[in-house]
Amino acid sequence: MNAKLFEEVLKECYPNLTAAHRAAILEIAEGVINIPALTSHADRKSSKAHPSGWAVLNPLSSPAAKCQKRLVAFASDRNRLIPQWPGSFTLRDALAGVMDYYGRCHGITELGVLITNVWRPGELSAFKRDIESFEQCSIQSVAILVSNHTVLPINWPWR
Repeated sequence: MNAKLFEEVLKECYPNLTAAHRAAILEIAEGVINIPALTSHADRKSSKAHPSGWAVLNPLSSPAAKCQKRLVAFASDRNRLIPQWPGSFTLRDALAGVMDYYGRCHGITELGVLITNVWRPGELSAFKRDIESFEQCSIQSVAILVSNHTVLPINWPWR
């Protein structure tokens, strides 16, 4: 992963992110290229799978998990070319889970990162109102697309 390019694209896509939030995203971005290993059952308890200060949302985690300042969720849909990542939600379920987490952890959570190999603007746009509403409450949301061993932040389709 080209960290400098990643940071430049992150700044361009999300100009309102604080320096601390950008640094936190960069901290986990290096491991994102190995998503299947990060989310495998064997590595679920490792420090890589649960970076310090981050809540990791996955289908096997408890919805009543302790609220953290930062949240990461993995979304991967099965298709004819790529299998679904182990321990990940579908794109729609990941976004719904993130919004639920924001609602439960309002006042604590400041940053949510969706890491996905799915680019479906329609599904992302279905959560526009929720994402923008939480941004008004100082909860920033970032989407990162993983494709062909490339990891880059992506703009929300309505921006």
